[in-house]
Amino acid sequence: MKKLFLSCLIFLSVTAYSQNHFNQWVISGGATYSLFRGIHKLPFSEFENDFKFTVGGQLNADWGLLRRFSIGIGMSYHRHHLNIYNYEYTIDGQTFTENPVQSIFTTSYNMRVLIHMRKVYENTDGQVDLYWGGLQQFIYIRNVSSSKDPNFYQLQHNFDALPGVVGGVRYYPTKNLGLHFEMAFPGPYTIAAGLAFRIKNN
Repeated sequence: MKKLFLSCLIFLSVTAYSQNHFNQWVISGGATYSLFRGIHKLPFSEFENDFKFTVGGQLNADWGLLRRFSIGIGMSYHRHHLNIYNYEYTIDGQTFTENPVQSIFTTSYNMRVLIHMRKVYENTDGQVDLYWGGLQQFIYIRNVSSSKDPNFYQLQHNFDALPGVVGGVRYYPTKNLGLHFEMAFPGPYTIAAGLAFRIKNN
């Protein structure tokens, strides 16, 4: 079933009309959200905890290599501030209790290839761009905590290369300015929404 579905997508993208254009640039950016941010809570599962603040953003630039294909680069940045309550640790037989904040910073860079699908509706006249594809990500994660525990859990990791899949839709109510919604997995963000600006050079 999965092979049939994939074959249908490829067939539609190759044989049908596309909203992408050769030599067209699309600059898109906006806010992001990770459905998997809760993974940062796991090292502190025995303590009460919650997110104090979460923010994420992305910026992508895609260039129309062909009418149905584009290549692009992008980056995203995320901050997660995790409150941990009644955290206990022991030093030289003495127990301390505190309420530290664990701040996680995630920066990613990506390269991607997108396949642009057919017209979603016959009367959209180039207003809707539906796409899907793959991306290669390079992710750096670090954290800073307010804890005084010398053995407090610290997360710092580099992903040399993490492949993923991405799909989304762009809607252009005007000639050049539009809205976009995107989903990606795996990676630092799962959902993104914002503005898209297209520049046609031909």
